[in-house]
Amino acid sequence: MISSFTWKGNSHYPLLLERILTQSQGRLLIVSGEPGIGKTSLVLSTLAKLYGEDFLLSPSFQFFRPDDYDMKLSYYLSHPTPLQTSHLQLWGIQFLAHLSQLMLLKEIKTSHLSYKKHSHSLDEFRTLIHTLLMQQGFAKTLLEDEEFKKHILSLAEEITKKKSIPIAFIQEVIHFHQYTSDAPRLTFIGGWEMATLEAQNAALKLFEEMPLNSRIILQTNAIENVLPTIVSRSLVISLPSLSPHLVEEILGTPSSFPSCTLHMRESLFKEHSKASQFAKFFLDDLGFRVQYGDDLFDFVQQVSASPWITQFFLDSLLEELRLRWLHHQKNIHGKKDPNTEEKKFLPYTSEVVEWRREILSLKISLKKSTLQPSYLLTDLLIKLARWMQKRKIS
Repeated sequence: MISSFTWKGNSHYPLLLERILTQSQGRLLIVSGEPGIGKTSLVLSTLAKLYGEDFLLSPSFQFFRPDDYDMKLSYYLSHPTPLQTSHLQLWGIQFLAHLSQLMLLKEIKTSHLSYKKHSHSLDEFRTLIHTLLMQQGFAKTLLEDEEFKKHILSLAEEITKKKSIPIAFIQEVIHFHQYTSDAPRLTFIGGWEMATLEAQNAALKLFEEMPLNSRIILQTNAIENVLPTIVSRSLVISLPSLSPHLVEEILGTPSSFPSCTLHMRESLFKEHSKASQFAKFFLDDLGFRVQYGDDLFDFVQQVSASPWITQFFLDSLLEELRLRWLHHQKNIHGKKDPNTEEKKFLPYTSEVVEWRREILSLKISLKKSTLQPSYLLTDLLIKLARWMQKRKIS
């Protein structure tokens, strides 16, 4: 799957990378450039071509890359294209490799997951992910199994919060490269600019005396934040920004951005704005007439179209209730803003507290429940509508 992935940029770069990896010994390499231009994809696709896709999940390959795993997964899931399966497979390999390193470093709080009515240790669930990736079934399961998808999204959110490269991992890298073998031992570390100064200094001795069978690739979005002593010992490949046309080719969807990351963020931001409009529409209009026809069910289908829209919608509901409560407080204290549009109802403090509890509880339930999100959302919105209608009458 990944070995068939075609680098969309200048063909010079994969050829250069192949030559460096196969003809050099004890090589330290830095791949630098703006975020979202395919630095990691270039490296992983080249490795898969050289050593086979299984190499990326083998004991000879070490991977650590802090990244926005939750954002990227949500984008891939909510934007189906002919390339969706390939993107999810590539994402899954990075996710599993990074998760495995964090588990080794004991930096993951999740210890057990309930899946298929059984309790699984995180290591057992990790083994399941590994099997699915090796059998090319990860993307299919992610798209078809809601319970599996919820667990992956939850873990993606957890590992996304880990934004640094700790010195403990650098110690693992040093230990990893102490072993000799016929096959090359290769380490990829993404976001090297996020390594602490202590971690960068700890890596210097290894970088100065690289074993002959070792290859270490550092990826960075900001080479100016890499120690000069490390840069001076490295071969640096600097990738240019992408054209919007190349972003379209990579993601399989029209784009006006020079970066895949920018395109993803903007797309999800638009969904966020859409969710905010949904929240205002419900509180200003739909909530007062849910008993008249099928409008509510059509509405629920729209706000549960993707995990991100659902979460954005619930966050927007909380924010709208908070803003209306603030408006009510200003009215009480005679500080009403004449330029602010009057709302149909203004909640009391106790009501905001109660609905905050309800909505936060639903957000947790959406991550754990095997039910379709639309069922849980419908129940919440019917209760919210009944409260709104009673408040309007009173």
